[in-house]
Amino acid sequence: MQTDMSQNPNHTGSPAGDDSGQDQSIASTAPGQLRVIKRNGKVVGYDDDKITVAISKAFLAVEGGTAAASSRIHETVARLTEQVSATFKRRMPSGGTIHIEEIQDQVELALMRNGEQKVARDYVLYRERQAAKRAEQSHDLPEPTHQVDMSVTMEDGSKAPLDLSLIHI
Repeated sequence: MQTDMSQNPNHTGSPAGDDSGQDQSIASTAPGQLRVIKRNGKVVGYDDDKITVAISKAFLAVEGGTAAASSRIHETVARLTEQVSATFKRRMPSGGTIHIEEIQDQVELALMRNGEQKVARDYVLYRERQAAKRAEQSHDLPEPTHQVDMSVTMEDGSKAPLDLSLIHI
């Protein structure tokens, strides 16, 4: 069974007209849909448009502002987006969950397989810079403290706090 989740431009939603967030939430959790695990752990619906934006930005970074007006670039971006999406739909025809890194890996592969080595190289370097920034930011966070509020009953019946250093695995 196939479900078309495309939006009808003539559809206005509920009388209040503010149900788009709810519709997207329902669509992303519906059975048979692809979902994406973001880096923060949040699960969202798979969105081709986000892939299109990422690939477009990669082309703009390499070819400059003139790429935005190029029909060749627009056609290439659309083709690459479709290839990436088709890969996941083929792998998970009944829907499933993909990590954002898997999507980015597929974008890299699609760029390289289509002869866009300069764009792919720039995309890889951008990902590495972003990963380094995230690692740097995570080092700036304070270390979580792990306190254990457990006590043990000693042989004489008294209670003492659990000393994790005495536990050997």
